[in-house]
Amino acid sequence: MKSDKLQAIFEEDIEGLLSKIGMLDIIQRGDSCCFKCGVQITLKNLQLLIPVVDSKFEFVCNESKCIESYYSQGGK
Repeated sequence: MKSDKLQAIFEEDIEGLLSKIGMLDIIQRGDSCCFKCGVQITLKNLQLLIPVVDSKFEFVCNESKCIESYYSQGGK
């Protein structure tokens, strides 16, 4: 059974993935923030990339409280 879900990506591949999905420029411009705490997302602090409707994404930073909050709410 084929799965279209990406479970993990190596740090050295993240720029290529973000470019492919049209999100690299947004992050590099500083126009993205963690949807849990609001901190600006950078290539260094991006922990989770969450697809939502219409090829849009939400971001979670690498702060443990944000990651825990995301998972404790069932990935929401």
